[in-house]
Amino acid sequence: MLIPSLPLSPPLSLLSLLHFSVSLPPSCLSPRFRCPECGKGFRRRAHLRQHGVTHSGARPFQCVRCQREFKRLADLARHAQVHAGGPAPHPCPLIAPPPRPTLTQSPTLLPPPG
Repeated sequence: MLIPSLPLSPPLSLLSLLHFSVSLPPSCLSPRFRCPECGKGFRRRAHLRQHGVTHSGARPFQCVRCQREFKRLADLARHAQVHAGGPAPHPCPLIAPPPRPTLTQSPTLLPPPG
């Protein structure tokens, strides 16, 4: 089956056909909501509200372990990994890191006897 509105050469791949079928008109991609402070545009009102914290300076989310404050809940959740021992993008400057296990503290690291 040929699609008359698409060029016939070179042969079209399935990916290019999908691209044509899901392309949105530019009017749908233009930002509808503008920040009154800096003019940055957003397609969703919720994103503009979230961006507003940038200008207010408010940091409403606080870590219960070290009292460090964050603008976004997602930033606090990522920071919480520092305390949980998970993958952390940075060490917490307010809390000393936990001691690394040594061979005397961790007998599972010793070779089996015999």
